[in-house]
Amino acid sequence: VQKLFSIPPKGPLNGYLVLELGNLISGPMASEELARKGALVIKLETQKGDSARGILSKAVFASCNAAKASIALDKTDIEDQQLYKELLELADVVIDNRSADAKMRDETLQA
Repeated sequence: VQKLFSIPPKGPLNGYLVLELGNLISGPMASEELARKGALVIKLETQKGDSARGILSKAVFASCNAAKASIALDKTDIEDQQLYKELLELADVVIDNRSADAKMRDETLQA
């Protein structure tokens, strides 16, 4: 996981892995704050990407998603499903501001 960053994060949360399953503003801002404090944050997106990309200005989107790695996953792909499971197992923190319906449909998260 550290290979995602050329410069290791520094700060009081150094060594913590945060997975962000968020979109728009609240989830990304919460995980961005943890990244600024040194956590290694991985933003997991669908193949379509975060819906905020088409709604927010580029500057606001960039600000909410600074200091993170971003991975687009295809949940119909077996390898991507396995990567998702592995990241969930490794994560110290999961930030998920998706709707309750989206969380219920996420079979991997329910397992």
